[in-house]
Amino acid sequence: MMSQSAAEKIINRFIAKNPEMTLEFLESENIALPNQPTLDDITKSLYEKYFENDKAFNTRLGEFIANGGNIGFVITASIIIAVVGVGVSGGVAVAKFNKDKKIAENQSEVDKLRIQMTTQAQLDAERSKIVASSISDYKKSLQEQSSQRRKTAIIFVAGIAVVGIVAAIILRK
Repeated sequence: MMSQSAAEKIINRFIAKNPEMTLEFLESENIALPNQPTLDDITKSLYEKYFENDKAFNTRLGEFIANGGNIGFVITASIIIAVVGVGVSGGVAVAKFNKDKKIAENQSEVDKLRIQMTTQAQLDAERSKIVASSISDYKKSLQEQSSQRRKTAIIFVAGIAVVGIVAAIILRK
């Protein structure tokens, strides 16, 4: 089972919600990426650099996330410090196996968050369709009722006119 630090959870949420901004950050840091990077490429590249425990990089990453704009979640000073200072347990020398394992775990978490966000967007779209359909059906029902009332009114007025004409004919005689 994967155990993520608070910093990794924040980074994962940021990557999932802002992959384009994360890509821009990696490019600004001159981190090599494929021509058409996938979300997994972005996640792997970011965490490879993150787990090198480069304090300057981790500081810039923490500041980037904190100043990210529309990230939709609150980052406190203690969490920013966690992003800057957190390394993998065991100190600076991280075994490649543990590093790769953590990268894979974080890629999986980012994928899971993206799936949740996509599912939520699909549910919201479906709700919007249902509401639009309900409004359309209600409008159609009101129009049908209005048309029926007009027909009834026309029949009533025509009936009164016929009674008036018949009464006038009878009274003339």
